[in-house]
Amino acid sequence: MNFDAYIVPYNWTIDGLEEQIDEMVALMNQHEIPNSLIMLSGQGDVTEISN
Repeated sequence: MNFDAYIVPYNWTIDGLEEQIDEMVALMNQHEIPNSLIMLSGQGDVTEISN
C-alpha cells in the first residue's frame, strides 16, 4: 500500500485557551455528572448530546 501525505493549512490562535482549560479542569473536579455532553468536531462544530 502507498499513502500520500498532505499538509492542510489551518489558522488558529490560542486566544481564550487558558479560560477553556480552566473550565475543563473545573468540570472534571466537580462531583456531579453534567446533564449533557458537548462534543467538538474536527471542523469546530459543536454538538450537544443529552443523557
